Amino acid sequence: MQQMIGFSVRMKAEDMRDLAPTQVVSFDDVISNAGGGYDSSTGVFTAPASGTYVFYLQTLNHNTRDGRIFLDIIKNGEFLSRVHAGWSPFENGSTLSVTHLEKGDTVNVQVSFGTAFWGGVFTTFSGFRVSSE
Repeated sequence: MQQMIGFSVRMKAEDMRDLAPTQVVSFDDVISNAGGGYDSSTGVFTAPASGTYVFYLQTLNHNTRDGRIFLDIIKNGEFLSRVHAGWSPFENGSTLSVTHLEKGDTVNVQVSFGTAFWGGVFTTFSGFRVSSE
């Protein structure tokens, strides 16, 4: 039987400000972490086993004057996908990616553009393995 691997995380803080480009977003409110791959202190998911994985990221832009936010899903230091939420206050956006990971590969979220977004239940990051090799 295949080992269950998956996580779902969000932010404890609701108001995320003063972000910088390439900053890794550390989701510190762990809802689930089957397989133990997500590290809330670093914001990095490390694949405990090889297989095909799905990652989902959603965010809500801040209601500041220039509230646009671009967040990237990064695999082993390389761009995988991007979510954009912006132009009008309180716009949301989401992205979903399917990718193969080898055991030990890493996935995280980092800021691409923008300085603020709403945390709490409004920005979440999830991932799970759908099949082994």
